[in-house]
Amino acid sequence: MNLDNRNVILAVVLSMLVLFGWQFFVAGPQLERTQRQQEIAAQQQAEQEALAVPATGADGTAAATPADQPLSTQVFADRTSAIAASNRIAIDTEDLAGSINLTGARIDDLKLEQYRETTADDSPIITLLSPSGAPGGYFVEHGWAPAAGATVALPDANTVWSVEGDATTLTAATPVNLRWDNGQGLIFRRTIALDEHYLFTITQSVENTGTGDVALFPYSRVVRQGTPPVQNFFIQHEGPIGVLGSNNYVARKYGDLANERQVDFASTTGWLGVADKYWATAIFPKPGNAINARFAYSTTGTTPVYQTNYVETQPVVVPAGGTATSESYIYAGAKEDSVIMAYQTELGVDRLELLIDWGWFHFLTKPMHWLLVTLYGLFGNFGLAILAVTIIVKAIFFPLANRSYASMAAMRRVQPEMKAIQERLKEDRPAQQQAMMELYKKEKINPLSGCWPILIQIPVFFALYTVIFISIEMRHAPFFGWI
Repeated sequence: MNLDNRNVILAVVLSMLVLFGWQFFVAGPQLERTQRQQEIAAQQQAEQEALAVPATGADGTAAATPADQPLSTQVFADRTSAIAASNRIAIDTEDLAGSINLTGARIDDLKLEQYRETTADDSPIITLLSPSGAPGGYFVEHGWAPAAGATVALPDANTVWSVEGDATTLTAATPVNLRWDNGQGLIFRRTIALDEHYLFTITQSVENTGTGDVALFPYSRVVRQGTPPVQNFFIQHEGPIGVLGSNNYVARKYGDLANERQVDFASTTGWLGVADKYWATAIFPKPGNAINARFAYSTTGTTPVYQTNYVETQPVVVPAGGTATSESYIYAGAKEDSVIMAYQTELGVDRLELLIDWGWFHFLTKPMHWLLVTLYGLFGNFGLAILAVTIIVKAIFFPLANRSYASMAAMRRVQPEMKAIQERLKEDRPAQQQAMMELYKKEKINPLSGCWPILIQIPVFFALYTVIFISIEMRHAPFFGWI
């Protein structure tokens, strides 16, 4: 390849680097700053109106936000002590183990039975959720928010629930039923069901034995105490995340949320939660129900607290002498694509697949993931599957590569004539370039045809790298033996 061709290739590569660099280091941050300023302005306006997250019902009343629900100030030396400090109901399925805290009816003790911290056989299984006040506190809470101005007693983080019925362990076949009486004519019940994977179904009901109707707003929140270690790599997002109707995909890094303090999304739909590299916790109402959503940051002492929560905008009206219910969901587990897609399809959840960050080239990454998993099913080894994918990609691009090789061969063939032109017209650069172009035209050579196949393959192999980086199926997967 002569000097001119090398210069052309170098110019193309440098142009792409400048383009991506400008987008990543300049345009992207500027857009984020603009969005933050707009969100902060909207937040300040909302605060001036004295409604942090307005949830207006048909009667014009507004629900309080769960963001201000108090967190326990009790601190535990370790996770075991925190679990032992309260009465609990065990969780026991093939994929999940843990317990539900009867104080607050929180799901705050959850481990993933199928995944271990390291490849060692005796390695501890992955801990996902932990009680408030324990190191790395991380839990999910459901409840009711009152209408504005209401003084009704509602269950909160300190409420001690009792167990109804015979079920004392939550399994895939046996839901558990909890009960609490506020002593003012309202009896609260909560049924927690769990499927064979990672989906909790929370059915809240209120029985009204009083003489007047009561309007309540269902809420749910995910709270994480302390900043977890993250890879902080641009390929994948770790932190608060959600898909919120017309707001589309929404994500915040922990540091960004700490700077913003609070971001509200009023009158929207969808789901939100917290995502790690391989695990995620998400909350959502029945698909289509309108919600007011919030990403928030606060501190308890010196401990940072990150929270994602929603309040349904339509109140549940409990008639006097009657009962009303509300149903919502929790996804808490591994980011397994097949499981997530099944929930998205069966429940109609809006783009739940984005719990997995498929990256910039998602239209390539998802098919690449499917191909790798399919080939793994054939070979029983991800190393062989990756080699097979590489061969398949090379085969698909072979026609382009073949044209590239032919073009380079033609360039080598005319190399003596090109050198002669360069020598003859070395003092006249424009004339030299004109003579080169005439030579290319005469020999039917495109000097760029050797570059395009390489440039086209870059997104494909970047998608392959992304799949290898994010896929939980390849976590701890060996090649052969010790490799």
